[in-house]
Amino acid sequence: MDEGLKKAVKKQPSYRIPSNFSYKMMEKIRHEELLREYKKERRLYALMLLTIVLMVCFYLGFMLWSFQDSLPSMILKVKTFFKGINIPAEAVPVLLTVPLLALFNVFLKKIFAKHG
Repeated sequence: MDEGLKKAVKKQPSYRIPSNFSYKMMEKIRHEELLREYKKERRLYALMLLTIVLMVCFYLGFMLWSFQDSLPSMILKVKTFFKGINIPAEAVPVLLTVPLLALFNVFLKKIFAKHG
């Protein structure tokens, strides 16, 4: 019986583990963890962007629905106001967007400062 076990053990292939096996394994684990975190952040940013777009759309829809009766007179007042200032009509969206982007930039800087 002992000789049979000895023969079976001798027939087994010998496996040699590299000296840096644990280091390589830890590197793979870290890489997978970073990959999972990156995917989670991408989903979070996509969800945040979708939420912002939907909020803006619902806000504009609500404003249009709420002020549908007085909207023509409001547009006329805005046109007369901007005629006195001489700002091209194409610049108005940019002038409204820049402060919003600045606030969004501050928000993102705070988030990235937390995560290092």
